[in-house]
Amino acid sequence: MKRLLMTTALAAAPFSFATMAVADCDDLSPGGGDTVTCTATDIFDGPDSIETRALDDGSKDVVVIVETDAVIDTSASGDDAIKLQDDGAFISNSGSIIGGDEAIVGGEGLVVANQGLIAAPDHAIVGENEDGDPASDLEIYNGGRLNGTATIVAGGDAIKGGDGLYLENYGVIAAGDDLIQGESATGPANDVSVLNFGEMTAVDKGITVGDGLVLDNAFGAVIQSLENEAVEAGDNAVIYNAGGIFGFDDAIQVGEGAFIENYGTIENTQTAADIAADLTLEAQDAIDIDSGYIYNEGTILSVTNAAIDYDPGASESVIENFGIISGTIGVNTDDADTASQFVSNAGLIEGTEGTALFLGQGDDALLNVTGSEIAGGADFGAGADLMVFDASFFDMTTGLFADGSLFAGGEGEDTLIFEGVASIETLLTDLGGDVFKLSIFGALGQTDLTLTSWENIVFADALAPVPLPAGAVLFGTALAGLGLAGRRRRAAK
Repeated sequence: MKRLLMTTALAAAPFSFATMAVADCDDLSPGGGDTVTCTATDIFDGPDSIETRALDDGSKDVVVIVETDAVIDTSASGDDAIKLQDDGAFISNSGSIIGGDEAIVGGEGLVVANQGLIAAPDHAIVGENEDGDPASDLEIYNGGRLNGTATIVAGGDAIKGGDGLYLENYGVIAAGDDLIQGESATGPANDVSVLNFGEMTAVDKGITVGDGLVLDNAFGAVIQSLENEAVEAGDNAVIYNAGGIFGFDDAIQVGEGAFIENYGTIENTQTAADIAADLTLEAQDAIDIDSGYIYNEGTILSVTNAAIDYDPGASESVIENFGIISGTIGVNTDDADTASQFVSNAGLIEGTEGTALFLGQGDDALLNVTGSEIAGGADFGAGADLMVFDASFFDMTTGLFADGSLFAGGEGEDTLIFEGVASIETLLTDLGGDVFKLSIFGALGQTDLTLTSWENIVFADALAPVPLPAGAVLFGTALAGLGLAGRRRRAAK
């Protein structure tokens, strides 16, 4: 399948061998600091020739310039097209670099500026030093604001590099394996940065790196994995998305301390039909996270599993939602997760199989502000949990809240707070089996909530009968501590 992807991508790329000009490189054994120029003329290899010799040198700070219409093609020999494993190489390509194995191999600090085509049956661009270890601090620039057709295509990984790798993409990147395989001598590569304005598609994983990922996926840009995760990173990832991030497995999988800001679409593309057709598949999530902060004005979607799924985390997490969060469970936590989740909702949180929020253990909180819609009930699980309806919520909401689904406080001392609602404006009806219907009479009419296991109900005209649970304090503390309380969001790109 990897070779098929490469063949398809090459066929779709904006070039044709039949009409290409020739190429000759004036120096295949440069010294340190030398510049090699590959031109679209026939002064070295004879009429109408393509440069078929590999450029393989161990000098430092070599500059290679491949001019417009020039072609370096070592596919017949099976050699890497350009191999400069010492430090500081710079490769500027406006033509075509086609490797017989890998297209470009460079050492520490390799810089590649591509305005044309880079292609290989194995990996397209590899950071590897002379000792064979992954090279750090690579910089890859594919296309530009005026060039969206620059292409990097590989049967294997499109880009392999170590710590500090930087990619800026305006064009097309296609990989039969991973888009970016970040690896160092000790494990996954850390501090990788990706700025994507173009289209990036992998058969296997999209971006797979260690801690400290910074990803900016701009409006209209796409990162997609056809068979696996689109983005897989360790701790302290920062992800801004105004485009589309699509994974057949998890769209995004991150560890502790993540920061995700979404104005576009983050989607697990797997379907029920996919799972039925392959019994080895497991249902996956749109976002799989240990802990961190998620701000959403777009869509976070999974039709086979949770939209947001929390694995056991070391610290509390915050969600601010103004968009759509939809999954079989909207927001889910692992049974073993004892950390707290704090959710502020002014959009839609939907559980297509009946539960919108399963918050599990820990002191959790849900704040419903104007515009909040919960499709499906909520299970707050063990802990001192808190659910708050702000003062203006019932001015805009009538009918059955969450279609009459049950909101269960679970074990522990749980508290409901109605800001701006006096107790005289409510009616509590016993439905039996410790289940109650609470009717709120707002400005537009009556709203009914179905409740169980809430030890304290607090109205605007009454003090709390007991001290508020820890979640009440932590909710505000978590927002303020992250610098998010009252924050003005920048518009999507």
